[in-house]
Amino acid sequence: MPDIKNAAAAAPVKKVPFAVSEAYKNIRTNLVSILARQGNKVIAVSSPNASEGKSTTAINTAISLSQLNKKVILIDADAHRPSLHSKLRLDNKNGLMDVINGITDIDGTVKKYNTYLDILTVGN
Repeated sequence: MPDIKNAAAAAPVKKVPFAVSEAYKNIRTNLVSILARQGNKVIAVSSPNASEGKSTTAINTAISLSQLNKKVILIDADAHRPSLHSKLRLDNKNGLMDVINGITDIDGTVKKYNTYLDILTVGN
């Protein structure tokens, strides 16, 4: 699995306001509690409308969970309007669609963001 050469450079450059950071920590706490009670391991962030903050929410929640040493893979499955790669400044050459179509395998496509967070962009 390739490492992102400089994970700090891949992260969004805007400093998150304290209130926003705390809101994501609250989301994280609630998710960890719910997932533990129900035994679930998958979280989907979705919405019927474009530009409502799905990618931003998914990214910040994934990073927040990884900070608790939770193993996370963040997958961009929006083939129509992919944005994960641009928000995290990642190469989108190979990704989920390439794995689904048998062009590449998952091991060479997933990027390691940090010790606990892996990223799978949508690809071509």
